[in-house]
Amino acid sequence: MTIRNQLSRTLLGLVAGVLGLVLLGVYVQVERQRRARYEEGLRLRAYAEGVRFMESPGEGVALGPTQAMAGWTEGETPRYLALYSIQNQLLYLLDSSHGALRVDAEMLGRIRSQGAGSGKVGDLEWAALAFGRDQYNGLLVVLGGVDEMGRQQGRRLAWILGIGWVLGVVMTWFLSYGFAGRALRPVSHLLDRVDDVQSEQALQFNLPEADRNDEIGRLARKFNELMDRLREALGTRQQFLGLASHQLRTPLASMKTEMEVLLRQERSPEAYRAALVGLLQRLDDLNSTAQRLLTLVQLEAGGEALRSTPLALDEVLLEVQAWWKRHRPDADVELHLDEQAEAADRFAVRGDEELLKTALNNLIENALKYSEDPWVQLNLRQGPGGMRSELRVEVVDRGRGIPADQIPRLFEPFYRGTNSGGQPGHGLGLALVSKIARWHGGSLQVHSVPGQGSTFTLCLPPIFGHA
Repeated sequence: MTIRNQLSRTLLGLVAGVLGLVLLGVYVQVERQRRARYEEGLRLRAYAEGVRFMESPGEGVALGPTQAMAGWTEGETPRYLALYSIQNQLLYLLDSSHGALRVDAEMLGRIRSQGAGSGKVGDLEWAALAFGRDQYNGLLVVLGGVDEMGRQQGRRLAWILGIGWVLGVVMTWFLSYGFAGRALRPVSHLLDRVDDVQSEQALQFNLPEADRNDEIGRLARKFNELMDRLREALGTRQQFLGLASHQLRTPLASMKTEMEVLLRQERSPEAYRAALVGLLQRLDDLNSTAQRLLTLVQLEAGGEALRSTPLALDEVLLEVQAWWKRHRPDADVELHLDEQAEAADRFAVRGDEELLKTALNNLIENALKYSEDPWVQLNLRQGPGGMRSELRVEVVDRGRGIPADQIPRLFEPFYRGTNSGGQPGHGLGLALVSKIARWHGGSLQVHSVPGQGSTFTLCLPPIFGHA
């Protein structure tokens, strides 16, 4: 079902329901007023009949129904008249209702206790009036009739209201269908424009309706923003794939060339061993590059395959420090923990342990690679906000530093600064660390002074910071 039909039917149902309730309320109120007005007239006539009977009893009993009940207008039909004494003895009875109204002692007692009464039996409406004991010796009069004219007017009113309801519903359907079509016409135009776009023009397509100041304009602006992000994402992915293929093809081509040279002529065992050691080192670098690329792809896809568990960040740092002491005994990797953090859970975070170790190892590797002094200091502390602030891991070195104009591009994949100094690398480390930080809900910050060193700060939220 189209939105146009949904809107039309919803509006039609609302209008039909509300209009029906309003018209029904009008009919009920008119009918209630008619009945109250008729019952009041019955009481007045009952009083008049009682007075006439007591002042001329013989004459009242002898008169026929048309003469005895004077004051009835055309369209009003008298059907019942009964007069009772103080002892509830029947003094006079006129009943042309074929026994529809039955008066018993209980009903008479209730009327006398209340002074009056009224009711309805089928089409017959009746009213009763009891005189006081000192007025006409407690006479009680029960008078009933059929309000033919009032009922006819009620039926006519019901027909008018019913026809009005039907006309209102029909007009509402046509008007709502037309208004819904006009309101949704810009959306239909947008859909037609999108359908007409060719596949080769899809990425360059934008909606000109973004200049409107209504909901259609907002929809068009959001669509254009989505297309911009899609173009940017596809451009970044193409660039990423191109750079990745280049970075992988270059070492493979170099290794192939070196092996071809080794096969062309005989060499000493020592030369073969040295060449194999070099090839093995390049294979390790290539494997590390491939692993970083795989991790980047996983993080770009949302990291659904990665695990997130509670971790003690200080213990992760201790393991990283121990690993570097075993593999780089010449490097001095110091670890300083926040002295104010006495409780063990102060350094608790939620994340993937291997990813955090990868991020820290990349930062330490860069610090040692671009420093003449193999010294790195790791600081673990909390931010200035107290216990609920973020945790900060600082990696400080005394290296050559980074120019300020190159810092904004440090976290781009395959980007390498001009001061890399010919050091081997592919420009994936810092991009991977930045992705890991964002996947953990944190960030990566850098402060560097050329010639004095750099400080990379990995900011992570604590577990109770998520609560």
